[in-house]
Amino acid sequence: MALGAFDFDAMVQAQPLLGPAFFFSFICVVSIGLLGMFLTIIDTAFAQVRISEFLVWWIKAQIGPRLEVDYIRIFISSTFLG
Repeated sequence: MALGAFDFDAMVQAQPLLGPAFFFSFICVVSIGLLGMFLTIIDTAFAQVRISEFLVWWIKAQIGPRLEVDYIRIFISSTFLG
């Protein structure tokens, strides 16, 4: 079943009722699992960007416009976000 290579006809011949039922339930569970992982990755990246933007704003508010924003972003990404 890796990479979409499966023999659906053989499953139907082996078990006409349970073969398709298990196959489609497997496909649904795997699809929902992969979608959940994808959304978790997107959410984590979005949270890191939001924290980075907040830290840039906070540092600029504390020290004023004396430092360029690019230097602040480099400092934050290397120090806090790893």
